Amino acid sequence: MQAEIVASLLKVVTDFPRAKLVLAGHSAGGQLVAHLLHESPTYLPKQIAQNIVGLILLAGVYDLRPFIGTTYN
Repeated sequence: MQAEIVASLLKVVTDFPRAKLVLAGHSAGGQLVAHLLHESPTYLPKQIAQNIVGLILLAGVYDLRPFIGTTYN
């Protein structure tokens, strides 16, 4: 999933090099954006990272440790 997000963002910044990006996500989408940015030093290309100007993350589960060892679904 992250590779698809990066590919899409790379297409945007290639087609629109001066674009200012605001990344947004709700629930799992918020978690994906947060994880992508957390891993950004090694995963997110510089030409994408330098264009990100904001985030809107709603209702994501950002800490999965409480769910380890549970059967919660």
